[in-house]
Amino acid sequence: MQEIFDQLEFRLFSYEEDSEAVVDMHRCAENLEGAWFDAPNSCRLHAKVVTRTPGSSWVVTYGNIIFAHVDMSKNPNQEGVAFAWRIHTDYRYPQVARKLLEGLKFEAQKRQYKGLLIFADNSDAISDLAKIGCQPDREYSYVRTGECEQGEVLKYESITIHPDDIARMELIPFLGSPLPPAYLNYKAVMAAEQGLFHYRRPALYEIKQQTESYIASFDGREWHIFKKGFFKADKTVISSLLKTIDSINPARILLSASAIEAADIIPASDGVLYDYFIEL
Repeated sequence: MQEIFDQLEFRLFSYEEDSEAVVDMHRCAENLEGAWFDAPNSCRLHAKVVTRTPGSSWVVTYGNIIFAHVDMSKNPNQEGVAFAWRIHTDYRYPQVARKLLEGLKFEAQKRQYKGLLIFADNSDAISDLAKIGCQPDREYSYVRTGECEQGEVLKYESITIHPDDIARMELIPFLGSPLPPAYLNYKAVMAAEQGLFHYRRPALYEIKQQTESYIASFDGREWHIFKKGFFKADKTVISSLLKTIDSINPARILLSASAIEAADIIPASDGVLYDYFIEL
């Protein structure tokens, strides 16, 4: 196997090359319950979402065989964000994971990112990163907004923002997924247009607390809350934000362990996700 490891290549990938090959690789990791990598059409749509964010897709290959895949974009704070980390189950060796990570770091440094955040959205990705010595930074779990008993409903209003304007607003994740707001928004919009995975065009709300303003987005599946520009996280507002979005539409939201503690709320399930911050 060492000869194969020595010839692995990390390179830019377009789904137009061979979406079927990517589907076959991803099927080894997906639960096949309506995931993006189950079929060529949703694979190609995912690639369009990443490109529009903007971002890029990368693979580790041996000849024409795809061993691993990951996407990379960035948040407005110049922090690179890697997601959709997948390694073919037949090739889940530390050497493959390390090739994927080193390639990401190299490309992030070329783009002069301040650091690289890897979001591990499944247990296999968590295992892959552990094999190469990566330690998780933040722990995440899904919660139901209605479980929050503290806080108060804040003032809010429905707003309309064009998807391209979302990408220009320099929004940073506050509560919800740590992935770039532009990516989350484009994903929901484009999936809704195709009638995929119960997404709908995001309903957007501006929530205000004194002089602070937050943008809340519900995409038909879950909530996300963003903040414009750079900010110091205020844990005292978390419960009230959860109360507010629950009054609009009770649903689930992904929270970090510290946010869950601040809101004194119980996770909706035992499932845990992690992110990893890599110094560059």
